[in-house]
This record gives sequence, C-alpha cells and structure tokens, in this order.
Amino acid sequence: MPRRLDFPRGLGMRYVAYEEAGARLGVLPDALAGTFTCPRQETPSLTLSYPNGEQGVRGGLLDRMVEVAVELTYDGVTWTEPPNARFMNLSSSWNLVGDGTDHRTAEFIHIGHRLDGALVWSVPAGAADKDGKYKFNSRTAGQILRTIWDAAVARGWGKGLDLDFNTTTDSAGQGWATKTTVAFDTTISLKSILEALMNMGMIDYQWRGRTLQVYNADAALKRENLDVVWRLDAGTTSAPEKLDWSKLCTHVLVKGEGGRLWTFRNPEAPADLPRTEKVVEAGGVELETTARAVADLTLKTGANAAQEVKREWEADDVQWLPFLDYRCGDWVRVDRRTGLERMRVTQISISVTENGRCQGHVTFGTVLDDLLARMAKKQKGILGAVNSDGKNPRPEVPKSKYAPLAPQGLNVSSTAVINAEGWPVAVASLQWSPVSTDALGVAVDVTGYEIAYRELPNLTGPMFASKGTSVETGGLTCGKKYAFSVRAVTQDTTGAWSEEVVATMASDVTPPPVPTTPQLTQTLGVLGVFWDGKGVGNAGMPDDFAGIEVSVHAPGAPPARFTDMPRPVQRTNLAGLEIKEWEVALRSYDRAGNPSAWSQRARIVLEQSIDADAIAKKVEEKLAGSDAMQRAAREGTLKEMKHLTDAMTQVATSLVDAGPVPPDAGKIGASIWVAPDGRVFVLRAEGDK
Repeated sequence: MPRRLDFPRGLGMRYVAYEEAGARLGVLPDALAGTFTCPRQETPSLTLSYPNGEQGVRGGLLDRMVEVAVELTYDGVTWTEPPNARFMNLSSSWNLVGDGTDHRTAEFIHIGHRLDGALVWSVPAGAADKDGKYKFNSRTAGQILRTIWDAAVARGWGKGLDLDFNTTTDSAGQGWATKTTVAFDTTISLKSILEALMNMGMIDYQWRGRTLQVYNADAALKRENLDVVWRLDAGTTSAPEKLDWSKLCTHVLVKGEGGRLWTFRNPEAPADLPRTEKVVEAGGVELETTARAVADLTLKTGANAAQEVKREWEADDVQWLPFLDYRCGDWVRVDRRTGLERMRVTQISISVTENGRCQGHVTFGTVLDDLLARMAKKQKGILGAVNSDGKNPRPEVPKSKYAPLAPQGLNVSSTAVINAEGWPVAVASLQWSPVSTDALGVAVDVTGYEIAYRELPNLTGPMFASKGTSVETGGLTCGKKYAFSVRAVTQDTTGAWSEEVVATMASDVTPPPVPTTPQLTQTLGVLGVFWDGKGVGNAGMPDDFAGIEVSVHAPGAPPARFTDMPRPVQRTNLAGLEIKEWEVALRSYDRAGNPSAWSQRARIVLEQSIDADAIAKKVEEKLAGSDAMQRAAREGTLKEMKHLTDAMTQVATSLVDAGPVPPDAGKIGASIWVAPDGRVFVLRAEGDK
C-alpha cells in the first residue's frame, strides 16, 4: 500500500489500559518495549516493558488487575484495536535494588482465558444422560455455546464479555452448517467446549475486544488474498526458513477396537528413508477405511520434512502491513527460492523496540500445512465419535419385559476418505443418546443397538449391530443421500426404531497438491511440455490423483484448460500453435474432480525453424518446367477415361435384366443377365438354338 508522507513509519503500536471488564483508563505512553503475537486458532500473547514506580505515566496500573488492549495506527492519527488483541495481567516483576535503570516486565494472557472460569456447573432436569453429564442431542455449535454461556452469565459470570452469534446463525450471519450429539461433564469449562468444537471441525473463532465471534469452519475467516505478494525485498530484513525431518516415517500401525491392528505403508516417504515405524492409538475404530483416515495425518506428516517459513520486517519500508493488508488465516503469495508460492498466514508478531521502531515477523504455512491442520481436525472428530460410547460401569437393573424406548438424538455426520483403490468413499459416523428405560419409565438393561440404513430412494438397506451409542459404517457413496435409524435391544426384545435421519454423505473436496512449474522445449515449432510428477515442495500426488490439465495462454492472461497431459506419461507435445510467445501452467485434479490451483507459469517463444516460403517457390519452379510431362499425362488420362466410358456405355445398353431367373428375350452375343449371386451371363443362344 502507498505510504503516507506525513507518517513515514507506516505502522505504530501502543497499549491502552482498561478497568477489568470496565471503562477505559488511558494510554500507557511510556512503554519501553512490547511484543504482540497473534497465532491462528491459538492463544495470543503480549509482553511489555515499562519504567518502575512513578517513572512511567500510569505505571502503577500494571501492579493490579487491569486489561490492556493493543492498538495500531497506519497514519499516526487513527488508532484501532485488531482482532485477538485484548489481554489481562498475568504477572508483573521488578527489582527494588538497582541503579534506577531497571524496568518493570509485565506479561499478559488473552482475555479468552476468562472462559476457563465458566463451567458447565449443573445440569437441568431432563438434560442429564445416564452418567449425569449435560447431553446435547443433535445440536449446533451456536446452541451448545449459548446454552452454557447464558447459564454461566445467569450465575454472575462474564461481566463485560459478549458474543455476537445466536442459536440460528454464526457471527457472519450464516446458518450453522453442522450438528453434533455430545455430552459434557459438569467440570468442563466453556473454553474447553469452544476448543473441542473447533477441533471437531465445526467452527473457527476470534475475539473483537471483549466480544467472542464464532464462525462456521473454513468460511468467513478464510480469505483468498492473492493480491498480497510478499517479495524478498521491500522491507524484508530476514527470511529464515527451517526444515525438520524428525517426523518422517515409512509405516504406521493403527491400534483399533478389540485388538484390531492395521499397518499402512507410507507411499510418499522418501525412497532412501530406512524403515521407520510409528503407532496411532485409535480405540473404538472398527473399520479399515476409518483406520486409514486416522493414519492419514501421521502418514502425510511423515512423508515430507516439516518446514517453518518466516519473513521479518521493518515497518518503515515494508510493503504490506499486518491487520491492514493481511490477517491471520489469509492465503497470500510468498517469494521463495523456487518462485512465488501460495501460502497461509499462520502467525503475526509485532514488536516496538526501545528505540521506538516498529518491526515484526510473519509466519507462513504451506498448502500442505493447511491440509495437515484439516486432517488433524478430521482425526480428532473421528476419534471423538468412535470413542463416545462411554464404557463406565453402571448398576445392574431389573430386566423388563417391555420394549425399550426408541433412541433419541440420532446424529449423522460423515467424512470422505480414499479407499485402497484410490477412489473417494464416505464413512458415516452415528451418535445417539443411550436408552435406559422402557415406555413405562422402568429401567431396562440394553445389551446393544441395531442400525439400519438405506440409500435414497431405495426402500430397504443393510442392518448391523453396535454395543455402544456410536458407530461408523463405510463404503458409502460420496454426495448421495442416506436415511439412518437405530433401535435398542435387550435380552428379551427389541425396541422401536428411532425417527429416520437423512444425511448427504460428504464429498471429497480436498484437491491434490499444486504441480511444480512445467519445463518447456520446442522442436520445429512444436511445443513440448514436461512435468516431473511432483507437487510444490516435493509433495507426492495422492492415491486419488487423476490427471494434469495444461493451460497454454498469452503471457499475463488467466490460465484455462487447453488439453490434458496423458497418463502415465508426464509429457505432451502440442503442434499447430501460432509462432509467438506463450505462457504455460499446470494444475492437478483428482477422481472427484477437485482441481488444485494453477502452478507457477513458464514462458517460451516458439520459433519458425523451416522456411516454408522458400520451399513453396522451389516447388513452383519444378512444376513450371514440366509442361510436357503434364500434357502427356493429361492426354493419357483422357484416352483411358474415353475407353472406360465406351465400355460402361456398352454394358449399360446391353444389360437386359437382373433377377432370380434369366430373361426370356435378348440379343445373342450382347444381352447380359446378372444372377443374384453376382455372376454375369452373356446370351449365346435362344431356346434350343
């Protein structure tokens, strides 16, 4: 962005004190140094240095519980508080014996920590499960959070705090996308619930001052901001990058329910890596497809070296400024050794040094990093579902001859996984509330449950059993609608079916990695396009990789599919292109049709290697010197054509008939009869002649 002549520093940061949950007290003007760090989906932090005692204006505020807000300015006049920038005192330290040059050091914790002070606390009548936990049957994140929040506020908690979503819509005004069935112990905090819903892949969240904002996952807080191109010059003071090979592995062992074991080989691990094994605990997992989905995170993490990409900057000459031009969660383009790469902003850190200069660093994550984050959420969601059956012992209860009640709160979620053949399939996870009584309210001992499902519009489908109140079933068709129902079973009888829940199975929406930059050649004006078979960052293509689209376009024009690169060949030759400069890009797609972003562009100028005009002139000269040959050929051709024409006329005029029997009349020696089998006869005699 252009810099203001009247504010050449570009960025300033200050700190404002507030009463805890109360009014503004004023700016802390004598801060010696401070650092504000804001990571994506993790807890922000603030450290501050301030003169001791009365040497600093309002320094005494740091000796008691106050709030401190970080404010930024881009013009030296207007100050604003960015997201996730409100803090509370954590500690303050100083030295009473010294030469007077020592200063106070204050550390602050983000205001979101106050959510730890709000517990589930108690369970209303009728909302408790068999273990006394607060149960939520098929509820949205908004319903769950508002319920716990409002109850805590009613008890006196939450002074000064607010939220801007409701049970129907998120903070962006969008309807909640997912529901879950879950139960919380009374000792669980609101902060733990918020993070659990995030880890289940249901929500993203941030704070604006004292207001909690919650959004559908990967929605409002995910932006494509590709106009921001972070170059190595323009204010970048350092560009440290780090590789870590400690998590590489060749094989993963998944330990599932009932002693089940699955071993998965890592096809993307470096070929020269010695056998390296890792174990993933997945109690409750019973299907191989789910075990593979659980192992995917470890496999993907173990296939490539982990990397950390940072860019350090000085505010007075950096091109892009934090929270103005970009924010945490944005996708931007970053200049790396291999060229521009699409990367996500994962952390922003801003510091003011003792000389008053504003500087900082930005940490970027790759497409792979973002994929790993989503895979981690998926893994936590799967393990949370399959382990939610609650195996706590319960007292023996009298058997009942009456049928158990129909289960309540059936919730169906799904995830798309890639099977062993490389095709996307859906795995459905079902959860419901346990059944403990019959229709008369008498306790029953439920021995298990039966689950039925059908693909719509079919009227019937498979059935299977489960011991607990959660189960999964795989091999379903992605994007198709299924109807599910469940019933309780005792030793004596079976209960009524629950109401059917219709759910559309998840589709595979994760594209393959962005291909590496194509290599271009030309031969006699024919464009050769070669690809090394890898993704950016040496990433391997996944099992469901389907192909590569090739774009050939004018330089600077947006890429569009021109042709596909044949498989398994990683090369294609393109003829007939106009002799001029071209730009070529690649993008990958999988069997579900998910395209990656376009690769970095490569350019080439096609050249005319054969002089077609000279060749044409020589041919014309040769033809001009061959008039005699042409005349002889023309006369011979006409003579032959006349001969053929006379013969054809003779045949046509002499042909009498064609049919199953010879004709009764004709001219001897001239009339012809064509038999049905194609034989030709000439009339030689009439009657007995």
